[in-house]
Amino acid sequence: MKGADILRALDGLESNRINQLPVLQTMQTTRAPAVFAISRGREGFDTPVPPRAQAAHRQASHMIGQIDRLLAGKPMEPIVYRDFGSLVSRGRSSTVGSLMGFIVGKSMFIEGSLPG
Repeated sequence: MKGADILRALDGLESNRINQLPVLQTMQTTRAPAVFAISRGREGFDTPVPPRAQAAHRQASHMIGQIDRLLAGKPMEPIVYRDFGSLVSRGRSSTVGSLMGFIVGKSMFIEGSLPG
């Protein structure tokens, strides 16, 4: 996903070829430790964060805690992202998705519909 063009022009911040702000494992931008960003790409991780609401929500929650830690003079903590899977609605009574092992100890594909 491409970031807004203005991200490329922000003084002092690094951006990649598609205007995303690279972040450290602490959610801080790579060149300005007082600036935080939600980003798919993170230094020290081989795979990007999936582009889903669950991931953005978890990153936002972690980032709020990080800002509180920064203001209190406490050390930053790395985010630990764990993918729990996803479900997709296919209309009013049908769904499909996969859950990533936290319920039954292994990944599970789910598909179904409610009787109409």
